[in-house]
Amino acid sequence: MNLLLHSFPITPRLHAIAAPPRVQGAGHDADGIMTSGRCDADGVMTSGRCVCVECAKPVPSVVHADRLTQCNSCGSFADKYVEYEPTLIVLDMLLHRPSVYRHLLHNSTRLVSRGALLQLGCTLCLFDTYLKWLRLGGNMDEACHEALLPTALSSVVPALLLSLAEQVVFCAVIRAAARAMELPAQPWDALVAAVLLSSFGKCFAVLHMIWSYPDAFVLGIEGFVLTCNCVALSVQLRCETSQAVGLVAVGGAAKAALSLGAVLSLALRVGPRADPSADATHHSWQNT
Repeated sequence: MNLLLHSFPITPRLHAIAAPPRVQGAGHDADGIMTSGRCDADGVMTSGRCVCVECAKPVPSVVHADRLTQCNSCGSFADKYVEYEPTLIVLDMLLHRPSVYRHLLHNSTRLVSRGALLQLGCTLCLFDTYLKWLRLGGNMDEACHEALLPTALSSVVPALLLSLAEQVVFCAVIRAAARAMELPAQPWDALVAAVLLSSFGKCFAVLHMIWSYPDAFVLGIEGFVLTCNCVALSVQLRCETSQAVGLVAVGGAAKAALSLGAVLSLALRVGPRADPSADATHHSWQNT
């Protein structure tokens, strides 16, 4: 969660901005992300392809003369999150507010760059790998035991591969389903950005590393992530909430099928294993 907070650009109060915004040309930047218009030093779009975070209507800019711009459609500030601290932004993400995802996905260029997405994706993949490792029978007490370390590592690698495969399948199925539903076409980077940003709930797995929780805690994390995915996809694809729920349901079913197949395949390949403590006791009796 601390890494997620540091990922957000900390924008100073507008009246304290001294440096003029830098101008980027129309088209794509070095990361392949649309950056037409002007951005300030923190990567927040000040003009160009901006949207109102309240009504999602296009606005010419979110900041004008060091002041927040009001939306002509709804009369609200076009992007109130320009002055928000990262903690407040994460809080609104926890509350499933679509406006915060409009700010992150449409009015901010720093978080949707490939470098930031790669960093966030690797972090979330590690947490997801830990959750998969627990599901595959991992145990922290056994992993810390020197004699059982090779066994613990042998289950981490399949969990890592399963985590990567699930994310690829999830995004691919959602994109295919969106095309089948004739939703507005979105670049691959935009879809991945929406899925990764809304999967921040996997960071709560760090609590499981510190304290012991029942299995329902892991299921709760996965359910929370799926609900956040629904909100982010409805914003990114500009579709109804019911359509986003259908997309996430189809993608989640594909992930569940892949996970079930991987677990069954691993169980059939490995088969039942003898208890190492029982084997040690048996050998000691034979030696005596």
